[in-house]
Amino acid sequence: MTFFRPIDRIDNSVPESAETAATDFKSKWMIIDGALIVEDAQQILINQFVNQHEHAEFRNLFVNTKWKEVLDVAPMLVSYHPDIEAWAQSKAPWRFGLVFESNASLEELVEHWHRLIHCQHVGLEGSLSRLYDPIALYHLLKATEEARQVAWLGPMSKIWLPDYVDNRYFYAERPEVSDVALLEQTQFTDPEWQGLTDAKRYASAYRLTQHVDKHFPDYWHGKDSKQQHVIEQLKKLESLEQVTQKDATCYMNILCRLGDIWHSESPHKDIVAILEDKLQPIEDRLQEANLQALEFELEQRNNKEVTA
Repeated sequence: MTFFRPIDRIDNSVPESAETAATDFKSKWMIIDGALIVEDAQQILINQFVNQHEHAEFRNLFVNTKWKEVLDVAPMLVSYHPDIEAWAQSKAPWRFGLVFESNASLEELVEHWHRLIHCQHVGLEGSLSRLYDPIALYHLLKATEEARQVAWLGPMSKIWLPDYVDNRYFYAERPEVSDVALLEQTQFTDPEWQGLTDAKRYASAYRLTQHVDKHFPDYWHGKDSKQQHVIEQLKKLESLEQVTQKDATCYMNILCRLGDIWHSESPHKDIVAILEDKLQPIEDRLQEANLQALEFELEQRNNKEVTA
């Protein structure tokens, strides 16, 4: 069974009658990621939305936590309204946070989200768990089994997670599973941890596609999916060693200049040898390989100018 399905808008995830549409927003909520909103998101939400709509509710999720000193970059739980969604989309398109539906009270929702953001995974106890990042939550839920999906969602019955790659929502409903243990603390199974790793790679690939779009637009010729292509390249790089975003950018520069260096008929076996030399730190290998790739690119350009 496919847990998520893509949709374009919040209000077309399920068929609705005119009667239910009028009251539908009462059970919907949003998490707004304050770190992604340049302006004072909390004051704007309270003054322009919450105070203007009867029964609207709001809670800064860093209040009464160890992160109470940085409330301006906190995730904020607020009653859903299309105007809030439009405002959030204008400030952080398709990455502002998430939308969900629940009949639980504000206090019940705050309790659940406090449990989600307080990481208790071995070795990461006390860290901030950014599961209000829609791509992180999407990959986590997609990677795990139904009973765990129910536990992670808790009182949330439906969820809409924005995707900044395809500019749409991933929509899912909480599975109907009986006798599910409640989520006591945020600890991840091996598949869930792999899901979070996939989320990190997904985000990295998106930034890399933007880099290639700007500096090497011709690289995409003959490639069907930019995002999936870069993800596959990252997997190959990560098989050599753990890398940073800077390392990954350097690696994509090499590929954009030389093409598929791993192909059996590639003339760049010397570059492969450099990258596979584990006696040197990965950043040094990448810098050396990129320098040689740049020299090759300049040589090819000069040859074209001579023969033109």
